Order: sequence, then C-alpha cells, then structure tokens
Amino acid sequence: MKKAFLIIILLIPFILSAQELKKKNSINAVTGIAIGSGVGQYYRGESELSMNLGPSSNSNYPKTISFAPNYRFGLDYQRALIPRLFAKAGIRFSNWNLKTINDTNESAMLETWNVEIPLAFQYHLGQKKWSPYIEGGINAIIGLAYHDNMTSLSLAAHIGLGLSYQASDRISVYGQLSSRAHFIPKMRYIEHEQTTHIAESGLMIFPYEIGMELGAAFHF
Repeated sequence: MKKAFLIIILLIPFILSAQELKKKNSINAVTGIAIGSGVGQYYRGESELSMNLGPSSNSNYPKTISFAPNYRFGLDYQRALIPRLFAKAGIRFSNWNLKTINDTNESAMLETWNVEIPLAFQYHLGQKKWSPYIEGGINAIIGLAYHDNMTSLSLAAHIGLGLSYQASDRISVYGQLSSRAHFIPKMRYIEHEQTTHIAESGLMIFPYEIGMELGAAFHF
C-alpha cells in the first residue's frame, strides 16, 4: 500500500504536465478581406446634432456612403493563459476604403492605409484537432498617410467566430468570420466653415466592415 501511494506521488508531476498545453505560444500570420461602409454622425461645433444648415460649402462633402472592399495582413503573438483561453497582440497593415457620393451625384473612393495594433482574447470551445472559437478585442488604428478628411488615430472594436485545425504539434491553420467597427470617427468632413457660420459643422464617419480572416500559426 505504501509503495502504491509513493508511486502515485511520484507520478503526479508527470500527470499534471501531461494535462498542460504542449505549446503555450504561437506566432500567427494572418490575412483578411472584408466589405465595409460607414455610419455618419452630423456635428456642429462640439455638439453631435441631427440637423442641417443648408447646402454644403464643400464639393467633396458626402451625401451618401456605400460599400467598398477592405484588405489587411499582419502577424500576431498568441499565448495560452489557461486551457482554452488565449491572449494575443499583433500588428497589421490595413486598407480601409469608403465609396461616397456628393450633392452633385459624383462618386469618389476614399482609400486609407493604416497600421493597426490589435489586442484580443480568444476562447476555444474544444481542445481537439478541430476547434471552434470566439474572439473579441480592440484595435488601435494609425493612419500612414495624411488626408484632409482623415483622423490620424482611431479605435475599433472587433468580434469573430472561427474554426482552427491542428495540423501537427507545431502548425495549425484557421479561418474566422469577423466584424470590426470604429467607435472613434475615422473621417471628418467639413460641410460649413466657421468663417461663414457660428461654428464649424460637418459629418463624422465611423467605418465598419464584415469579412473573412485566414491564418496559419507556428506553436512553440
């Protein structure tokens, strides 16, 4: 009996180590494509209003916003916190586009290139080779090129539903449906200058997108 108890005690570290994740870290290469548009919020001075002050003094002021394709690619570092729960941070190069139509029915494509820094948590619903997961986080979005109507820094929330496949001990591949939405305006169009009105007025645009993300991970 004592020998059996001693054997069990000696085996405990090996049992616990076997239950731990074999590889806690990974580097992920990711790319994505999406269809995006934007939600407009009218403003006057420091207030957000739903009123109009007459015809725009800006020929590029958008009357409507429609859908356009967006692209992104980058790298993530991902680490297991506990079984099934992961944290990740990364860097992305992204292309956000908006198609606008002005008061004279002329269309224009607003193209922006950005560096994104995503921070997210990912929870796996299983621990087998095929593993569905859910993901949520926030992205800091920094504009690479100056644009008259674009803010240099914005923030967007993102959520995703994906499926990963563990191809080997070190390699996995995954795909996910994802949606991202800015909660700080990315574009600001001036409709009326302060020189001709009491306060500047215009339209703040909060872009959003829905798309697909594909990636491969190296575990270590």
